[in-house]
Amino acid sequence: MKRRTAIKHLGFGLTAALGLPHFLQGCDTAEPGPEIKYDGVVGIIGAGAAGLFAADILRTKGVKVRIFEASSRVGGRIYSIRSNDPDFTAFSGADFPQELGADRYFGSNGLWSELVRTVGARSFELASSLGTPRYYFDNAYLSDAEIDALPDGNASKSKFLAYRNFIQNLGSISGSSINAAAASLNPAVLSLVNSQVGNWFGADNSSLSATGLAEALNKRETDNKEFVLSSNPMSEILISRYFKTVELVETRKQVTRITQNGDTVELAITNRLDNSSETVTVNKLIIAVPVSILKAGDIEFSPALPSEKNSAMAKIGMGGSIRVLVDFRQNVWGQNVNYIFGGNNGPLYFSGGLGRSDFNKVLTVTINGTKADQFTAMPNSNNEIIASLREELSQIIPLETPQDVLENIKGVPLIKNWGQDTFIKGGYSFPLAGGTEADRESLAEPIGQQLFFAGEATDVKGEWGTVNGALNSGERAALEVIDAILNPVL
Repeated sequence: MKRRTAIKHLGFGLTAALGLPHFLQGCDTAEPGPEIKYDGVVGIIGAGAAGLFAADILRTKGVKVRIFEASSRVGGRIYSIRSNDPDFTAFSGADFPQELGADRYFGSNGLWSELVRTVGARSFELASSLGTPRYYFDNAYLSDAEIDALPDGNASKSKFLAYRNFIQNLGSISGSSINAAAASLNPAVLSLVNSQVGNWFGADNSSLSATGLAEALNKRETDNKEFVLSSNPMSEILISRYFKTVELVETRKQVTRITQNGDTVELAITNRLDNSSETVTVNKLIIAVPVSILKAGDIEFSPALPSEKNSAMAKIGMGGSIRVLVDFRQNVWGQNVNYIFGGNNGPLYFSGGLGRSDFNKVLTVTINGTKADQFTAMPNSNNEIIASLREELSQIIPLETPQDVLENIKGVPLIKNWGQDTFIKGGYSFPLAGGTEADRESLAEPIGQQLFFAGEATDVKGEWGTVNGALNSGERAALEVIDAILNPVL
C-alpha cells in the first residue's frame, strides 16, 4: 500500500481551523479518525516542516507527542519576515513578505502544494508569461529569445545551446561531480551551470554528485512547475496549518544526548533559557534535525549510530548557504526578469517581487557551497558580501555607467548566513561525490522500533533539499512509528 493511500485509510484529518488568520477562516475541516490506542510518548527533535508534519499526524491519531526545538522559533529553514519585523530595522523594507530561507516551491502535485491549497492561500506559477531569465556570459546580459535570435554559427550561441542541452538533460548525466559531467562544455558557460545546477541544489559544481542528482530527478513524482506565494509568507502557511501542533513545541530545548534503554529512550536536554539540564524519557523518537547537526556530533548517541548511518552521512553534504536581500530604488535589471544566471559572487539572483510587488525592486541572492564558505571565512564577512555583489551587479547589468547600479541600491542589504546558524549549520543537503539515493535510504532507515529519522536529507523520493522533501520525510517517519505501535516486534 502506498504511504499516501495509507494516510487516507488511517483517517488522517486536518487540525481544527480555530482562531486562524482571516485567509484560513473558510477552510473545510475534518474530524480526526479513530485514535490509536497507545500509552507511550513519541518524542520529536526538531520543529521544522518535517517535525511538525510528523507530530501533527501522530497527534491527530491520539498519540501523545513531545516536540523539542533547540532554537527560539519553529519552521527550521522556512523563515519569513514582514516589514514590521525587527529584522527589517536596517533593511529599507518592501511591500511584500521576505523569505530568508525557502522562498519558492516546486510541483503542483507535491505535499507543499497540497498544504497551500488546504489553507486556501493564493500562489502563482513562475511561468514564462510572467518573467524570463537573463544569462550573463561572454560579457553579455542576454535572454533566451535574444540568444536564439543570434545567427547560426555565432560563438556565443553555440556555447549557450550546448549549455541549454546539458540543463535540459540532467536526468541522464553521470559522473563524480557536475564539473566532470560538464567537462565538454565551454568554460564560458560553467558559471551558468553552477547557477542553475550546483548552487541551485545547495552546493557547487565541484562538490555535487552528477550521478546522485540524476538518480534523484528520475525518482521524483512531482512535476517541474515552480510556484511563489502571492501575499502570505511561507512561515505563516506552515504555522497556521499546524497551529495546534505548534502549541506543543518546547522551544530552546536542545537535545544533546540520546540513550536507548530497553523499551524507552532517554533524552539529555539543555534548557537554553537558563542553561539548566533535564532528562526526559520517551518510548519512541523521531529525529528531524538537519543532517549537518548529526554529522557535527552535536547529538551524542548511546549506543553509537550504526556504521551504515555514518557511511551514508559521509556521502551526503550540507554546505554553507547565504541569503541576501538587496533593495533598489528602482528596478535596473528588468521588470520581466525572474532570474539572473551566471554570477560568481552571487550565483543565483531572483527577482523576489515579480508578481507580488507593485514596485518589484528587491533582488534575492542565494550563495551556496564553496563561495558561501569563502565569504563566511572573511573577517568582515557581511561587508565583503555586499561589496562583492555590488561590484558584480555593476558588471552584469548593462546600464550607461556601473555607478548607476551602485547608486540604486537602497539601505543596507539583509543577510542571513545559514552556515553560522548554530542549529542549522548550512543550507540543504546534496549528494557528495560518489553519493547515491541509496545513501538517503540508509539514513532514513529506523533503528529497531525506537529511533526514526526525518528531515529533507532523509527524503527517499528524490526531493531532498526542498520543503516537499521535508514533508515527505515527516509523513514517512510518522507512518513508520504508527506501524511500530500497531505491529510491535515481541
